[in-house]
Amino acid sequence: MPLLYEVAPDSGALRQGEILGDIWEHRVRRPASQIPEGSLAEVDSRLHGLMIIMSAECDLYQDYVVRFSEQPAQEQHELGTDERHPAVIPQVLLCDLYKQEEVRPRIGGADIWKRINQNQDERYHYLKAAPIGDPPQDELPDLCLDFKKTLALPTKSLYEGVDGGQVKRVAVVPPLYIHDLVHRFYGYHSRVGLPD
Repeated sequence: MPLLYEVAPDSGALRQGEILGDIWEHRVRRPASQIPEGSLAEVDSRLHGLMIIMSAECDLYQDYVVRFSEQPAQEQHELGTDERHPAVIPQVLLCDLYKQEEVRPRIGGADIWKRINQNQDERYHYLKAAPIGDPPQDELPDLCLDFKKTLALPTKSLYEGVDGGQVKRVAVVPPLYIHDLVHRFYGYHSRVGLPD
């Protein structure tokens, strides 16, 4: 069965396997220690063109219900939820998506690239070019996930970016494909390092 991306929702909970675009990551140039009140910190910013959500769908949904339960039709996002609530997830786990031409030059030889292209390499996952929606509304090129390139962003900030239109909801990987992808992703991250 060929890949056909689902159309991303206009509103509602973020979803596992949802592809987001134009995400800015901001890193404070300070050690992981307390910042004195009133001090300024320098920030490095980096744009992530495409990322895919790897957090569990049920956790994302429960977070959304708690975060926006008091809003009419859960569409107006006033983000005052207490982050300590048991259903709230403070951060969403994402993995970078790269176009084939961005990844291919970094890969050693043709044999490694062949394994990646056939989803035989444990570190990478390859998604072939496919249309979004039926009838197609748009199309995504060949994309590759590098499981080492992950990022957790504050859930509140991500929703604010989506609501403000700065973060784009691009498409959703269908369940048939996301199950394999998620299994491979967490399999890679659950490996146990052994001495040489």
